[in-house]
Amino acid sequence: MQLSGQSKCVQCAKVVIKNEGLIALYRSLPITMIMNAPYHVTTVVINENMKKIVKPKERNYKFLAYFYCAGIAGSISSVLTCPLDNIKTKLQTQSTQSSCEIFDSKIENNKVDTNKANNVCGESSNKNVDPVKYHNIKETIIKVYREDGIIRGFYRGATARMLFNSPSCAISWCSYEFMKHMLTDMKFEFKI
Repeated sequence: MQLSGQSKCVQCAKVVIKNEGLIALYRSLPITMIMNAPYHVTTVVINENMKKIVKPKERNYKFLAYFYCAGIAGSISSVLTCPLDNIKTKLQTQSTQSSCEIFDSKIENNKVDTNKANNVCGESSNKNVDPVKYHNIKETIIKVYREDGIIRGFYRGATARMLFNSPSCAISWCSYEFMKHMLTDMKFEFKI
């Protein structure tokens, strides 16, 4: 929605469907599904193997060890699946209209004060709608490789992705281990 200039979800969806067709709403679904499976499988496998190495059950601060194992697993999984995430992002965030065009249309519809606006985009603003650059996964892979190469094209943002996913995995897996520990230590009595 940030790229579309629309203020409401339904309005944004209508504009996307009108300009690009219903398929535009699902353009990145296959790569999202292809990316999520390896990411989560890799995270679980690395986390379980890290627990065998670190042996958190034998430590005084076991939840810190679980936190560490899951954080490392999240970092490694993030780097391994970064190329798929970059392809997904390219498919999801392409815009068919520039920011200047969106801004100019708001000026025309009197949604922006023209005294304050002062034509911030200059003469470069035109009213042509850009064609969709990436249509499918294969085409996106080829274009990204040709334009930016392997490292710059497929691993751009790997550090940011690690910094996001590492604490996320650490918190969620540590919470899971904590709840598992709490539930196995409790004695449940079911009375009918």
